[in-house]
Amino acid sequence: MSRSKRILFVPLDWGLGHATRCMPLINRALSLGHQPVIAASGRGAALLQEQYPHLEHYDFPGVAIKYGKNAAFDTLLLGPSLLRGVRQEHLLLEKLVEKYAIDLVVSDNRYGAWSKKVPSVFMSHQLAPLPPKSMYFTRPLLQGLLRYWLRSFKYLLVPDFELEFGSLAGKLSHAWPDKRLRYLGPLSRLQPQPKSMGGFPLLVVLSGPEPQRTIFERHLRQQLRYFDVPSLLVQGKPGPYLEQRDGHIHIVNALAPTALATAIQQAELVVARSGYSTVMDLWQLGGRACFVPTPGQTEQEYLAERMAAKEICSYQNQASFNIARAWEERAHFDGFRPQAAGEGLMHWDEILSS
Repeated sequence: MSRSKRILFVPLDWGLGHATRCMPLINRALSLGHQPVIAASGRGAALLQEQYPHLEHYDFPGVAIKYGKNAAFDTLLLGPSLLRGVRQEHLLLEKLVEKYAIDLVVSDNRYGAWSKKVPSVFMSHQLAPLPPKSMYFTRPLLQGLLRYWLRSFKYLLVPDFELEFGSLAGKLSHAWPDKRLRYLGPLSRLQPQPKSMGGFPLLVVLSGPEPQRTIFERHLRQQLRYFDVPSLLVQGKPGPYLEQRDGHIHIVNALAPTALATAIQQAELVVARSGYSTVMDLWQLGGRACFVPTPGQTEQEYLAERMAAKEICSYQNQASFNIARAWEERAHFDGFRPQAAGEGLMHWDEILSS
């Protein structure tokens, strides 16, 4: 048994998924006697503070991003800020490593969160990010820049299957051969719950950066008022539990993992963004879904199209989303089948014991 390590987790704050997929690694580290330390910001930080109030938490600011009509274009405009942010992340992280006696760094999509002093691990399902279709010619340049940023990490953790054919993220998570790659299998904080009666036939789970999260919520609530199916809407806002009713719509700001897992298992249809963490949650629990990608976010568009092509889940664009059509189409897709937990975390165990 290796000595107890102080492990610094640094998730990106562009939606809650980066924080939630760190949870299986945090839980495993705790079970093996290690000491996770969390450095995060925004809603991800709030969520992790709620889940792990007994751990050490430190503010780790990142580059703020707001997605307008085209997420990919907005991200390109932020290019200079992102480059400065990577440099600032690295300088801040080195101070945290020294000040708090960190032994291992785990970065979830924070390219500057690596240290010269201790081993650093980078986790992402996007080894081959997709530029906008109108700028697809820039993909080799983007790939080269990504590989340059990743040069300082000792391991690259991928929450997906090693073979692309049966993977969830497809070409996003399979880019180039690299001896540092460790495929963990899908990671979900949600665990299957005992079967129970009741629940809401329609479940809506909101997530992602503003203002698109709020825009989609307003669009949905307007339609749900005239859609006569009992519905549960989870706003994706961490904080003290709040709930309200709007006719047959039950609205909560957030749900604890067990409650969310139960709600997914009871629902006949889940409406959600096609973020990768949501895909992994549904893979773990099973269920039918209609995916609605964040406008212009190429990764989510690709994942939604991939799931539809496999006849697993339907998808619609946000601007033309119609809840009645999504409800009618649910029977034409196979949905996800509940999966047994895999053995992918053995790679994580090896890193912890090294």
